[in-house]
Amino acid sequence: MMNIALRHRGYTVRRIKRAKGKTNAFSFKHNFGVSPCTAVWVYTDMQLTNIADAKIKGGEEDLKYFLMGRYYLRTYPTEEDLSATINFLAGWARTKTWAAIAKIRMLKKFSFLKAGLDYELGISLVDNRLLWIRGPFPAETNDITVLREEGLLAELKRRKQSAICDKGYNGEPNNVSTCNSHDNAGAKLFKSRALKGHEIFNNLLKQNNILDTRFRHNETKFRDAFEARCVLAQYRI
Repeated sequence: MMNIALRHRGYTVRRIKRAKGKTNAFSFKHNFGVSPCTAVWVYTDMQLTNIADAKIKGGEEDLKYFLMGRYYLRTYPTEEDLSATINFLAGWARTKTWAAIAKIRMLKKFSFLKAGLDYELGISLVDNRLLWIRGPFPAETNDITVLREEGLLAELKRRKQSAICDKGYNGEPNNVSTCNSHDNAGAKLFKSRALKGHEIFNNLLKQNNILDTRFRHNETKFRDAFEARCVLAQYRI
């Protein structure tokens, strides 16, 4: 996959052969936002999954569209720039790219703010993997309202579990624990590490221009882009 991807980005066969493996892997990650191993893992799962909306047959055409979607998430070019990069008409490039992103997003069945929209994410304390996702919501919606109205509080109660959250979630002490002055040293350290795990995941999401610049498309496409990035971040944890 790495050589094919770099050829799509204009690297010559001679340049690829002369470079060391680490150099080519770095170039791949620079262009597509993930390592070659992660990309292969995602692409393979898309062929093996039983999720109809995520499934692809594989082959040269599907690989090209998959790489287009990854490149778009990484760099968020204008449609004109994307069209010139992959030598497609702008409308065709747009359609195929967003279709590829939507398929990556559907693998999600197997506090980040952008474009006036917000998501609620729940991260495992064990391995920093994503356990819960709800959104998008208007950015002005406060955290405790989202917790109460969008299902996470009910799910915590059903499981008889608690979550560690920042102070924006104060108000549900039976199911949400936040940092406070009554914590002993051990509790403070544990909660701090839990919140840092969340930041690790958030930082993975921000390593792509599509989620770190002004978003030019509608809310549906923002949802597709955000949740596709969550899927890819999962593979990198």
